[in-house]
Amino acid sequence: MRLFFVCKQFSLRRDFIADRYWRLWHLPAELARRGHAVSGMACSYYREHAPGLDLAVAPGTLRWSTRRLSILSPPSWRAWLGELYARAAAFAPEAIVASSDALQLWAGARVARALGVPLVVDFYDNYESYGASRLPLVRGALRLAARQAAALTYVSTPLREYLTARYGLRAPGLTLENAVEPAFGAAPPRAEARAALGLPAHARLLGTAGALDASRNIAALYGAFERLAAEDPGLYLVLAGEPRLAPPAHPRVIALGTLAPDRMPAFWAALDVASIGLRDDAFGRYCYPQKLAEIEAVGTPMVFPRIGVFARGDAAALGVALESNSAEGLAAAVRRQLSDPRAPALRPEGWAAMAGRFESVLKQALAAGPASGARP
Repeated sequence: MRLFFVCKQFSLRRDFIADRYWRLWHLPAELARRGHAVSGMACSYYREHAPGLDLAVAPGTLRWSTRRLSILSPPSWRAWLGELYARAAAFAPEAIVASSDALQLWAGARVARALGVPLVVDFYDNYESYGASRLPLVRGALRLAARQAAALTYVSTPLREYLTARYGLRAPGLTLENAVEPAFGAAPPRAEARAALGLPAHARLLGTAGALDASRNIAALYGAFERLAAEDPGLYLVLAGEPRLAPPAHPRVIALGTLAPDRMPAFWAALDVASIGLRDDAFGRYCYPQKLAEIEAVGTPMVFPRIGVFARGDAAALGVALESNSAEGLAAAVRRQLSDPRAPALRPEGWAAMAGRFESVLKQALAAGPASGARP
């Protein structure tokens, strides 16, 4: 197959091309390793703009180009769409794969119609919850792009059920959760992981990573730590990421900043308890946190709210759920994990296996035939 991806360059606050991280990197790369010709264009909404790359991934190929897009500038939009169409046309794909947000799905749908090839849509989040979806007409464009798709993938079953009903989707769909790299299955022992990160060797460590902001209910974690730290002089809070809400001014808070992807197995392995925070909103109810897959792979005891994927029947096999999504509820769940640790009994898939399932969806899309429409 010849596949052209349309997406944004920065997701999870990382440049997926530079970091070679997450589904936007691994799924195309694994498809190339399966012998497919894969290309794509990733645009950045920020001033940061890393170059693309061109790799031979035997027996296939992987080629990424990049471009900066100023969302508030109409000339920038026209130039982006023109270049996107030109690059895709020159590559002559058999299908367009669009992901990342409503704007990228809209653009991917236009290019697929113009080239007369099937569109595949990857919903790795509920894009309705993103800021871009508040722009005029964007939600309508998102819905139309989803309806144009010959096949769709969804990061969680709750998201698949929600969007299928909301948009009236009838195309083949598959739940394609986040996965992990092989390094997470070979995380270092706790003592070694702590030494590598400069963390206290004999303390009890509570921590989290990623987006440290209101969308992840980070205030509840801060409040829970302050309650627990007053009871336990050996407890530390360890954070990996850039806090948008400042952590407590406490001597036992350790802020590591943003860690490179290859250090994340050690980060999760170093903790006694990992916390996953979500709010009961349009994002939290439908997401599948990347950190969930990483923590599962490492086997660190975790706590989480009963929201979205954590409200499913097998959630008890993951760890300890909060009785209330509050500082008090989180503190109680952490106490349980510290006194009687319960490691996750489930393990995530690797990206190679996930790409195999994605490949089956792509073949369905090609069998469904081309999209129709005029050049954008």
